[in-house]
Amino acid sequence: MAEKMITLKKKIGAEVFDLMVKTVGAQVTATYNGTTTDLNTILGTILTDRASAEEFKKLKESYDTLTGGASEAYDTLKEIGEWITSHQDLYEKLVAITDKKVDKVDGKQLSTEDFTTELKTKLTDLYTKAQLDTKFSDAANATAEAKQAADNAQSAAEAAQSTADAAKTQAETNKTDIADLQKKCAANARVIVSATQPEDLTEADLWLCDTTPQA
Repeated sequence: MAEKMITLKKKIGAEVFDLMVKTVGAQVTATYNGTTTDLNTILGTILTDRASAEEFKKLKESYDTLTGGASEAYDTLKEIGEWITSHQDLYEKLVAITDKKVDKVDGKQLSTEDFTTELKTKLTDLYTKAQLDTKFSDAANATAEAKQAADNAQSAAEAAQSTADAAKTQAETNKTDIADLQKKCAANARVIVSATQPEDLTEADLWLCDTTPQA
């Protein structure tokens, strides 16, 4: 059996207005993120947003673990990475110079221009470490962006939940007992149940429009 969908309507002047009595989510409209649509669609969007927020929350936790909770630490890493990149020419010049040098025989003194194989190896290792630092800096920046996105998504989800709660509260407030409404109507008022607008509908009448789909 299809769920009943009843809308209370009342004629005021030349217009007929809807007064919600009993309905389903598809009959309730609300605005979320600037878009007005039915409550079912909004709740689906909220659930999707909250799922995304959970994913970003995990990224944020990983970020906090990586930086030890020091949210500003990535700035320093970024500066280090930029410095290494801007001094690439210096590294290349040092490599060009050291490649021309040779080891001396043990016990003999080196000239001021000569590098040992050990020192050249250390220089190469230094550049390798610099490359790793640059990659770490990029990863830290990406994690920081994910953290910001997580915060934004969380705020959006909370705002969406607030909108949904307000819509639900409004829907509950608008529920009205038909018998009580009938008592409050004028003595000559009628409560009409019909799927189409009665031709003789007056301002004193209450029209219950039954839009329940037929089985």
